[in-house]
This record gives sequence, C-alpha cells and structure tokens, in this order.
Amino acid sequence: PDIVSYNSLMKALMKTARTREVEELFWQMKMNSVMPDVVTLKTMRWALGRQRVKELLSDADLLAEQWSDEQMAGVALNTGLVA
Repeated sequence: PDIVSYNSLMKALMKTARTREVEELFWQMKMNSVMPDVVTLKTMRWALGRQRVKELLSDADLLAEQWSDEQMAGVALNTGLVA
C-alpha cells in the first residue's frame, strides 16, 4: 500500500475511535518503509493526542529521520507537534 491508502485507513480508524489500531497501522507503515506525511501526522494527532504522536515518532526513530530541518519544522507547525 502507498501513503494515500494508509492515510485513508488511518482516518477511518480514527473516526471510529479505534486508537490501538491507529498505532498498529503506524508500525505497519514503518515496517513497510512508508514515511508518514503531514496528513498521517494530523490524523494521528486527532486520534492519539500530540504527546503520544511525539512518543511514537521518537520510538520509531522518525522524529527527524529523513526529514530536513525545514520539512520537520513544517510538519511540526502543521500538526501542532510543537509547544
């Protein structure tokens, strides 16, 4: 699956309050080398909360991996992952 497929499924899971499955899908993305995008992170933030998303990104070594400082700053601002 591509990022659009993952994002669509994640949004459906979020809308039905299936938060555990949102996290599981995030890890499946990581295993399949699909990088989360702004849509992914916004959906995760709505489903799990800002702090949990930050923890997951850190645990998955994705908090800064493969993103330039400018990209990460944009993601952080667009998803509310900055204080």
